[in-house]
Formats: sequence, structure tokens, C-alpha cells
Amino acid sequence: MPLEAIKQVSDAEDKAAAIRKDAYDQSKRLLAQAERDGRAMLEEARLQAEAEAARLLLEAEGPAKKQGEELLAAAQREGALLRAKAEGRMEKAVQLITERIVNG
Repeated sequence: MPLEAIKQVSDAEDKAAAIRKDAYDQSKRLLAQAERDGRAMLEEARLQAEAEAARLLLEAEGPAKKQGEELLAAAQREGALLRAKAEGRMEKAVQLITERIVNG
């Protein structure tokens, strides 16, 4: 093989090695960038999910609080009604007890 042909083969091999190295380096850079982008997207999605969960919680608390207040008011009304009935019966009970004690 003439010296010039050997030189051309050697140059082609060097060129191919340089192209492979450049491709490898570029693929590593692209992979690193993709990982950074993926982590950033994941963090953004997590923050959005947290914000949405907080919004939904606030949205649900309103009706729940209102319902709790309504139940408390109803229980207070019922308690007042029962107390009034009991107080009305208390006087009658005192009279009956007094009559039994007096009449023996």
C-alpha cells in the first residue's frame, strides 16, 4: 500500500474517532440537559399539584364549615327546646314531690 493511502486511511480513522467523540460528548450533554429539564418539569408539576390540592382543600372547607355551623345551630336550638321543656316539667315535679311529702 502506498504511503499516501496509509495516510488517508489513518486520517479517515482519526476523523471517525473525532466524530465519534464529538457525538458521544454531545449525547452526554443532551442527556444531562434532558435530566435537568425532567427534574425541573417534575418540580413544577409537584408545585402545581400542591397548589391545586390547597385550592381544593380551601374550596371544600367552605361548605364543610357552613354545614358544621348549621349543625351546631340546630343542636343549640334543640338543646334550648329540651331545656325549656325540662324547666316546664320541673315545677310540676316539685309540686308532686311536695304533695307526696306533705300527704305522706
